[in-house]
Formats: sequence, structure tokens, C-alpha cells
Amino acid sequence: MRICQDLRRLLDRIRALGLAAPAQPAAGLGPDFMLTTGDVPKAPEPPEPSRDLPAEIMRALTARLADLERGSCGPEIRTGIELLMDTGRRPDEICQLPFDCLALDADSSPVLVYDNHKGARNGRRLPIGQATANVITGQQQRVRARFPAVPAARLALLPTVIGNPDGARPVSVQSLIQRHRDWIGRMPALALADGSEFAKDKIVPYCYRHTYAQRHADAGIAPDVLRDLMNHRSINATLRYYRVGEGRRRDAVDKVTAAVRPARQPDLAGRAHAAGCRARPVRDRRGRRSLRPVHRAIQRRRWRRGMPDPLPLRGLRPLPHRRLLPPRPHCLPR
Repeated sequence: MRICQDLRRLLDRIRALGLAAPAQPAAGLGPDFMLTTGDVPKAPEPPEPSRDLPAEIMRALTARLADLERGSCGPEIRTGIELLMDTGRRPDEICQLPFDCLALDADSSPVLVYDNHKGARNGRRLPIGQATANVITGQQQRVRARFPAVPAARLALLPTVIGNPDGARPVSVQSLIQRHRDWIGRMPALALADGSEFAKDKIVPYCYRHTYAQRHADAGIAPDVLRDLMNHRSINATLRYYRVGEGRRRDAVDKVTAAVRPARQPDLAGRAHAAGCRARPVRDRRGRRSLRPVHRAIQRRRWRRGMPDPLPLRGLRPLPHRRLLPPRPHCLPR
């Protein structure tokens, strides 16, 4: 598949540069020699998304958020990582948050106002919880105490501590990722529920976005609502962020089976009695009672219903015996 894709791009590049024209290096390359979409094999479907972090790992990370304020991290890094966990936004969207990013909706509930730089969709509004709003409010108070004379419109919510006299320069994405990597590296081994060790290299800032989507999907949030929460234009992009777990699959099957299965299991004994037979208690190899005679009686009754009714014999007179063909001579004429 990779060879076919590279060859197709090479042919398109040769024709775009005019190398297939006369007196050119690829002059013998005819216009009918090409690779269409059907000639290139399709890429295999990716496995189910599993970049989300398990619940026990998230609890372990939350319990160690206080370690982020030590060393070179500071409260800005902790606030950024907490917002990544709670909101599921991209790292660049969190780093570029303005000072006045907290607003209220019609019900006086907190809303995070951010810019989706990847999709060029500014002024997005994300409903958040009160605990997340308290994190933003505490960070705003620290920034205001640090830059009391700077207008709020020029301040960043997460201002960097290096070369930032007016508080307008935010923390860079590379700095946030590096501080997050150092924080994860200082932690002891992280164990899963079954006792196995979880690989630390899988814990990256973007995993919190997948965890946010998986958490809402497990809670039964509709895909169209989750698409708006993730700020995707297409629902297909949202479906790649979460998977339907085995627990939800089992619950769906059990719920439908409990509602449909009783209607599909009629009273076999009553149907066998109506069919005019009596099921004998036949036992299988394990000693359980078999319903095979009952099933056979039901099948015979259905077969009889499909047969035509016999003709009545009363009132019919026998037809007179007639010889339809002339008698055969004993000898043939010569």
C-alpha cells in the first residue's frame, strides 16, 4: 500500500513538473499510465481508540497535583494541567487563554470562553463545573496580584515568568509539555486495578482530551452533544476519540434481551398440547430435560397447516369404468 501511494505521488509530481513532455527525461511516460484510486489498496482500519487514561491513573495524577507547584513549574503549570484534565481542550488552547476567559451563561453557570486555533473557530463557549471555575478564579487573582497596573484585556491567564514584564506573554506549549513530562517522570510506578504497571510514556497532555471524551461517552452523553463539547465540525472526528466499552455493550445487549426475549419464548407446553402431542421428558447427556419432542410437534403442526385440505368423500359417486383406448389386438396385421 505504501509503495502504491508513493508511486502515485511520483507520477503526479513528474507530470506536474512537465518531465513527461518531449525531449524531457520522462518523455516515454504515456498519459494513460497512471494509478487510480481503485488501484491503491485501502489502508487497514485503525484499532479502537485507547489513548484515554484509566480512572485509577487519573485519580493518582489528581492526588499529586500539588507537586507541580514545586521547583520550576509554579502555579501557572498546575492551573494549565488542571484545565487540561477538566475541560479536554488542546494544549495550545489552554496556553492561549486570555485573562477574562471565564463567563456565565443564561443560568448563571460558569462557561469557559476559548479560541479553537486548529479549526479557526474563535470565541467558543464550553460549560464547565464550579470546581473548574474556582481554579480559573484563583489563577486570575494571582495574575492580578502580580500585574496590578496592567489592563485585564492585555493579560494572559497563564503568563510566563521569563521575559514578561507586562503579563501579555503566555506560557508556551513546549514549556507546558516539558514540565508535564518532568512531573510524570518524578512519580513512582503507577499501578492499574489488576496490579499491573501502567507505562508512563503514555501519559501526555493530549491524553486528557481523549479521557474527557471517553468519560462523557461512558456517562451516556449523545454523540451529537459530545461533538459540540469537543468542538468538532464532523461527528466522525468525535467518534475517533472514544470507544464503546465492553460494559456498555453488555448493558445494551442485556437490556434489549430482557425486553425482547420473553415475547419470543411462548408457552411450549401449551403449544404442544394444541398440536395434539405430549412431550415426553427426554434427558440429554447432562441430565437436563430436552424440549426436542415439543419442537418437533410444533414443526409438524406448522407443516400440516401448509398442506391443502383433503376433498370430502361423502356424496361422491364413483365414475363408470370406461375404456379410453380401443382393445389391443392379439396379433398385428401383416
